[in-house]
Amino acid sequence: MKFTCKKNKFLEQMFNMKPIPVKTFEYNKNGELIVLTNHQIIQRFFNEAKPNDLKQVQHILAMENYSIQAINNFVKSAGNMLVQNQK
Repeated sequence: MKFTCKKNKFLEQMFNMKPIPVKTFEYNKNGELIVLTNHQIIQRFFNEAKPNDLKQVQHILAMENYSIQAINNFVKSAGNMLVQNQK
């Protein structure tokens, strides 16, 4: 999957250069099970996040050397935020 992030080209490039195996995450909102892939979460976050939030993610992932574990931790947390804020 090719990711697009118009608000942060560095993150876009980094996520497209690094092979990210598809992983699913399960969330619960009001008793409803919601299953999302990491690829869905990444793209939604890129689309919905503010530029400052994207810069923070870039900084945090850089400190972790853009490891798959750091990316998965970010994705899991971002997915939870997206699901809980979903109307």
